[in-house]
Amino acid sequence: MKNEIPQWWHWSEDDWQKFQWYANETEINWIYNEQGEKVRGTVIVNEEPLWKEHKHKYVGLGLYDYGPIKYLDGNRTGICGEVKTVCYLLFKTKGENVRIARARNVNYNIDSEYIGDLHAWVEIEIDDRWYAIDFDDVIPLEK
Repeated sequence: MKNEIPQWWHWSEDDWQKFQWYANETEINWIYNEQGEKVRGTVIVNEEPLWKEHKHKYVGLGLYDYGPIKYLDGNRTGICGEVKTVCYLLFKTKGENVRIARARNVNYNIDSEYIGDLHAWVEIEIDDRWYAIDFDDVIPLEK
């Protein structure tokens, strides 16, 4: 049975079908402590990390033009805004409880409350506990 394309999907129908496949191939590889608790993880999509390399300069969110399939099919480089969007959409497609978070980088050595650019990440609820996904690194939210 063909799944209906959600309203938030802004790319082609063919891309939606492929994106659903990528979402089904998305998982978190966990590292556990001695008590068997999840302490950290890595987001893996189709046996590769969600994110591989940082773009060294901000060039704007072209993701909305070229779409998440090109990101996933390509070399998976990006800034936090692009990576968190793809990550959020993957887990949303999987039916997970996710949200997007952002903050300013804080520099306590300067007399200003905030300094620097915004940073964004995804927060996900797994087994009644919230985790932050920063690029492809997954850590408990309280850390």
